[in-house]
Amino acid sequence: EARMEMGQMRCDVNLSLRPNGTEKFGTRSETKNVNSLRSVERAARFEIQRHAAVLSSGGTIVQETRHFHEE
Repeated sequence: EARMEMGQMRCDVNLSLRPNGTEKFGTRSETKNVNSLRSVERAARFEIQRHAAVLSSGGTIVQETRHFHEE
């Protein structure tokens, strides 16, 4: 029995964006070792903003594994 508030449970956030009107998702990124529901939300929001900024500037997302640092 894992207790999230004691740091006994960790989860990963996998995220990819797709443009409106398309069916295919883009390249995903994975954020590992997220240890609270609030941190899951923060990690997802950060990655959404990061992906959107890269794509809107004409760049491409590289599939990668990232680590979440609570700060």
